Amino acid sequence: MCEENKRYVYSYQLIELENQKAKVNTDKQKDKIIIEVKKAYLDIETAEKNIDLNRKNLEYAQENFKMAQLRYKEGITTSLELMSAEIALQQVQSKYIQSLNDYDVAVLQLIYSTGGKIE
Repeated sequence: MCEENKRYVYSYQLIELENQKAKVNTDKQKDKIIIEVKKAYLDIETAEKNIDLNRKNLEYAQENFKMAQLRYKEGITTSLELMSAEIALQQVQSKYIQSLNDYDVAVLQLIYSTGGKIE
C-alpha cells in the first residue's frame, strides 16, 4: 500500500474512533439525564409523602397545644407542659414548612433536569 493510501486509511480510522467516542459520550449523557429525571421524580414523591405526614403531625400538635391550653386554664397542668406543647407545635410547624420547601426544590429540579425553563 502506498504512503498516501496509508494516510487516508489512518485518517478514516481516526474519524471512526472519534465518532465512536462521541457516541459513547452522548450515551453517557443520556444515561445521566435519565438518572437525574428519575431521581427528581422520586424526590417529588418523597416530598409529597413528607408533606402529608407533616400535615398530620401539625394537626396533632395543634390539637395537643389546644388541650394543653385548656388544661392550663383549668389549673390541671403546669406552665411547663403548656410551654412544651407550644415548642412542639413550633417544631412541627417548622418541619411542615421545610417539607413544602423541599417539594418546591424537587419540582424545580425536575423542571431543570428535563430542560425546562425556571422562571
